Parts: sequence; structure tokens; C-alpha cells
Amino acid sequence: MKQEELKKEYKGFEKIIVDYVNEKISNDKSFEENVLKEVKTVKRCADYINGKAKEQAVDGVACVNDEEVYNWINEYFTTDLAEKKPEPKKEEKPEIIKPKKKVKKTAPEINLFNFNE
Repeated sequence: MKQEELKKEYKGFEKIIVDYVNEKISNDKSFEENVLKEVKTVKRCADYINGKAKEQAVDGVACVNDEEVYNWINEYFTTDLAEKKPEPKKEEKPEIIKPKKKVKKTAPEINLFNFNE
């Protein structure tokens, strides 16, 4: 994360993350080294927290206390999580069924000169 990202104005959930990170940095300079790693971002941290909450969800509902969210913020910034880029979804193309060629049934050829055949 770049230093500018920590100074930017955020709203909602991302503001909570940045406020916590800034407070933690002021008390723990070693934490700042982890935060300033280029692969770490506020957006990715928010996505990480949402993912952790979804893991705990039951029937699509998760109740998470503040302390646990702060622990996930610490975990995100202090561990070397493999920052994976989402793999592009393989688009399944529907199988195209080509219509079978209709064989034209033709009438027998009539020769006007040979009536006896």
C-alpha cells in the first residue's frame, strides 16, 4: 500500500480499516513495514475481511464482532498471504448443434426423347 492511500478520505468500512491501520502504525512502527508492501491495499483488505466473514456465514448471515475484524486486519497485513489475482472465468460456450443437411429427394429425371424407358 502506498503512503498516499493511508491519507486518502474513505467512507464506511474502508474508513474503519484505514483509521485502525493509522492508529496501529502510530503505536507499532514494525506494522508500518507490512502495511506499506506494494501488494497490500485497503480494497484487498476489505475483500479479505469479507471473505473471512463469508466463511463463517450460516445461511448467508455472519455476525462478527469488532475485535475479530481488527484481528483479520492484522492478519491481512502481517502475513504473506498469497495475493492471487482472480483467475479469469473460463467461459463455457454452449455446444452449437448444426442442423443436418437435408438430402433433397429429387424426382427421377424424365427424358422427353425416350418414352419407352
